[in-house]
Amino acid sequence: MTTTSSAVTARRTVLGASAGNVVEWFDFLLYGLSATTIAMTFFPGENPSDGLLATFAVYAVAFAARPLGAIVFGRIGDRFGRRRALTASILIMGASTAAIGLLPSHESVGALAPALLLLCRLVQGFSAGGEFAGALTFAMEHLPGRRGFWMGVVASSTWIGSVLATLTLLLLHYAGAGANGWRYGFVAGGVLSLVGLVIRARLAETPTFTEMKETGEVSKTPLRDALRDTKRLAVVLVFFALTSVLGHMATGYLPTHLTKSVGLTPLRMLWSMAALFAMIAVLAPLIGYLTDQHGRRPLMLASVAFGTVTVIPAYLLLDHGGTGGLWLALILFAIGTAGVVSAGAVCVPELWPPHARYTGVGLTNQVGLAVFGGTAPLVSDWLVEVTGWSSSPSVYAVAVAIPAIVVLTMWLPETRPGATPSTAAERKPKPSTA
Repeated sequence: MTTTSSAVTARRTVLGASAGNVVEWFDFLLYGLSATTIAMTFFPGENPSDGLLATFAVYAVAFAARPLGAIVFGRIGDRFGRRRALTASILIMGASTAAIGLLPSHESVGALAPALLLLCRLVQGFSAGGEFAGALTFAMEHLPGRRGFWMGVVASSTWIGSVLATLTLLLLHYAGAGANGWRYGFVAGGVLSLVGLVIRARLAETPTFTEMKETGEVSKTPLRDALRDTKRLAVVLVFFALTSVLGHMATGYLPTHLTKSVGLTPLRMLWSMAALFAMIAVLAPLIGYLTDQHGRRPLMLASVAFGTVTVIPAYLLLDHGGTGGLWLALILFAIGTAGVVSAGAVCVPELWPPHARYTGVGLTNQVGLAVFGGTAPLVSDWLVEVTGWSSSPSVYAVAVAIPAIVVLTMWLPETRPGATPSTAAERKPKPSTA
């Protein structure tokens, strides 16, 4: 295969793998950015803070369905094929996303409205449970060369979805869509998922899974196989705990912080968030490229350390630094988040043996999201309310980051191809076929 055809194949693979990530983060960011409006639509009352907390609670509860989705789609992906699992997840995600945009308000149907919102969010969470892991697994197994760079592109896709969500809300604002403009965004997310479905339907199964199927190495118990190595589980769980807090403090809580605590207008907040997400999207492939040149482990540890050291100063700059402080804080957030997410996007799948990869990546990712990511906006908002200190969410991020640094420093191996074989994935333990 020529270099040109290899590059075309890589781009097509990355596009198909990333399509669901774009939709997932498009939807979740729409929810976070529209939290104030959603609260008034589904949780009206005399105290706006109560409605906002209820909205964030729905955001958090929806993550409870993600680990179940990871187990179900992981089993499909590890037993019957990566492509089949990815096709099913994006189809369910698209339908539930569009449904949110069509839900009646509390004014129309009373308590049924928030109940329907919760149901749709649970279905979304279930489908998203298999999305990110599937995208990473699918892309990794198709891309043996320049893997760090291409996996950085896959990681970037989540933030591209965030940029699209922000720009969609800005477009709706300038078009005069009114208070119900957020609804059009969710319907657009459903349509976007159909485009991703078409792209994925044209992709071939991964060579890794095809080989496992031909040689009879497909595991009948991928969940049990994924839980065998406790050291690997600890490494991946602390990593996903940290990325969940960083990612969902940015997408789920930061928009509210910028308006409530910093005092930005909703319009200026949207432009600031679009800039943050665009910076992360641009930085992720660059950091992925650096992992190809210098190794996964050093980039991961450096990124985690940078994010830990800068998160408190970044919040202080947001709250007290004026316009200049705002932009410097956004740059610090972008570097720390992009570094951790991009380095992890390549080294985490490389840690897992092929027969349990989809399940292992998905379950650990979604447990981290359910416990830390989904609750990050709720905990952040609660900390501000209890302490009266607007920068208090940064302390929560540091509290999660410190044990992550310890575990990663002790146990994270180098997984770059050509490095000393030290990972469970390279030792290739036999799958359970009984």
